[in-house]
Amino acid sequence: MNQNVELFMAHLMRFLPIKMVSQIGAHLGRKEILSEFKKNEPWIDDFYHTIESLTGIGDPNEKKKLLIEFGDQVGRVYAEAVILQKIDKKGLIDVEGLENIENLTQPVIFVAPHLSNWEILAKVCTLFNNPTCILYEPRESNERMAIANKSRLAWGENIKLLSSDEPMVMKKILSMLKNNFNLFILSDEEKGGYVYAPSLGRNIPYAGNRWLASRLAVKYSLDVIPLYVERVKATNFVIHIEKKISPQTHINTVLRAKKIADKIDELFELWVRKRPEHWYWMPHLDLNKTIHKQ
Repeated sequence: MNQNVELFMAHLMRFLPIKMVSQIGAHLGRKEILSEFKKNEPWIDDFYHTIESLTGIGDPNEKKKLLIEFGDQVGRVYAEAVILQKIDKKGLIDVEGLENIENLTQPVIFVAPHLSNWEILAKVCTLFNNPTCILYEPRESNERMAIANKSRLAWGENIKLLSSDEPMVMKKILSMLKNNFNLFILSDEEKGGYVYAPSLGRNIPYAGNRWLASRLAVKYSLDVIPLYVERVKATNFVIHIEKKISPQTHINTVLRAKKIADKIDELFELWVRKRPEHWYWMPHLDLNKTIHKQ
């Protein structure tokens, strides 16, 4: 899509009804997926193989339905980026597990996977008095990143953004933690054609954002709070806040970090296996690909 057209549509959709915006995204997502299906793009076969491995579904028609559902879901995510706060104000977001973030006396590290519309999770950051730094990777065009970041910042003044491509990004993260910022990290990233988490039967390395969050938690004695969002209807969501993961004290620092990383992986795997067609990294996942980095 022409970038100017995309920017115009993003502006226009801010004024449309929520369901209409989401439906437009779903339509465009399905259209794109069916186009790639007709072209027999190589990733389609990988998607089918992964779906069968994760769910046991072997029927080609059923796998195609999940493929189309994946396109529907991704399209909705992009379209809904401009109406996140409108979705919230209409009462379409429920939060379960609020007791897991009560009585916190120091910053925490939030970790989440790219499930459903993960941008909805920023709502949790508004439930704290202290600010939260959202670490993001600028994978999209400048225009799309501008749209996404404007929507993220619209949650409130206590949301701060930090690009993983910024100079001295680790120094900035450490400075924010020392200044009472929470940290929010999407910990299932893809780099170089490899999806770093969850394991889903693979032997994954202690690397990437999952490992970053775990090491930071151990170094600064911070709790890790896993969370994910579920799309329960077309435009209805439930945010699930899980119990905190606290660094253990009776083992060495490396093993402490590995224990946290393993628990994050365990939870992410559970959530992804429930709705793999709602997981953003499905087209990138190769269950047979290995990487040696421990």
